[in-house]
Amino acid sequence: MQQSQSNVPVLQCVFSGWVFFVRNWKQSYWLGAPFIFTAILGGWINLFVDAENPLAVFGSFLTVFSWLLFLMMTAALYRISLGLPRLGLGGLNLGGDEYRLLAAAVLISIIAALVAVVVSILVMFALSPILASGIDPELLKDNPDLIYTQEGNKLWFALAGGAAFVWLVIFYLFSRFAPAFPAALAEKKIRIFEAAAWTKGQGWRIVVASLIAFSPVYILLLPGFIASGLAIIESLPAVMREENIDASVTAANIQRMRDNFHWNILGLLLVPALASIRVGLFSALYRGLRPS
Repeated sequence: MQQSQSNVPVLQCVFSGWVFFVRNWKQSYWLGAPFIFTAILGGWINLFVDAENPLAVFGSFLTVFSWLLFLMMTAALYRISLGLPRLGLGGLNLGGDEYRLLAAAVLISIIAALVAVVVSILVMFALSPILASGIDPELLKDNPDLIYTQEGNKLWFALAGGAAFVWLVIFYLFSRFAPAFPAALAEKKIRIFEAAAWTKGQGWRIVVASLIAFSPVYILLLPGFIASGLAIIESLPAVMREENIDASVTAANIQRMRDNFHWNILGLLLVPALASIRVGLFSALYRGLRPS
C-alpha cells in the first residue's frame, strides 16, 4: 500500500482483508470456537428457558462471557496479522493487548454515539417538514408528535432514510478510526486521534473498501436482518403511539425471536470470518497510512 500522501487503494485493501481470511480461516475458527459456543448457548438459554428457572442467570453470564471471548479472538487475530508473538492458551489471552483494544473500541464508540445523537437530532429536524406535509397545522400545534403517528409509506420511507444516513455517518467514523485497533497492539498505545489524522482525506475510500470487503458476509446475514427489521416495524407503531406493551405483545415478540433463532446462529457462525476480514483490512490500512 502507498503512504498517506496517496489515495487508499480500495481494491487492494479489499484483497488484503480477504487474503488474510483465506490464509487463516482455520485459525480464525479455532480462535472463534469458544465465542461461537458460548454465544449460541447463552442465546438459547435466554430465549427458551423460563426466567424463573435458575439456569436463566447462567444464560446472561454466558452472553457476557462471549463478549470477552470475542475480544480475545480479535486480539489474537491482530497478533497474527501484525506478526506479533502468540500469547495465551491456544492463542487466546487476556492481558494488555486486550485491554487496550477494548479501551480503543469503547472510546471510539463513545465518540460515535455522541455524533450519532447530534446527527439524529438534525435528521429529525430535516424530516419534520416532510412528515408534517398534509397534516392540519392547528393539530400539530396541539400535538407535535402527531407527525410520528401517521400511517402510510411516507413515514416508513422517511424514517428508514434517516436511519440509513445516521448509520452511514457512524460507519464513516469507525472507518476514520480503523488504524487505531491494530495500533493498540502494534504500538502498545491507544492512538485514537492519531488514527483519525492518518486517515484524513481517506474516509470515504475506507468506507467503500469496507463495504465491498464485508458485503459477501452481510449478504449471508441479510435474511436475519430482514426478519429483525420486520419485527421492529410491527412493534414500532405501538411504541410511537406510547401504547402500553401488554403481555400478549411481549409474548408475540419473544415467539418471533424464537422462530428466528436459526438466523442468530448463522450470524454467530459468520462472526470469526467477518472479524478476520476486518482485521486483515484494518491491519493493511495501518501499515499503509501510519507515517514512517
